[in-house]
Amino acid sequence: MTHHDYKISLFPEKSPLRDKSSLRRTLGRWVKAATQSYQNKRMVAALDALDDRILRDIGLTRGEIHGVVYGYDDLELGMTPTPGAASGPLDQAALR
Repeated sequence: MTHHDYKISLFPEKSPLRDKSSLRRTLGRWVKAATQSYQNKRMVAALDALDDRILRDIGLTRGEIHGVVYGYDDLELGMTPTPGAASGPLDQAALR
């Protein structure tokens, strides 16, 4: 083994593709964390905006909001409410 071979085996050059891949993964993790943080804050704000009676109806107290929200996974945080749900008084036709 020559001195030149020894240096190559100890210090392999990083390929440009590998560096881009690593950067892409790092940025992807950062974007995912930022998105999750944003969704958590939106969920907390939405629940904080509800009055205590409505919170009680859905089985929460104001003190449990943070624990519940930060216990959700990505799929649950990405859910959107159904149109018209909790947007106003019940439609009488829907009750028949």
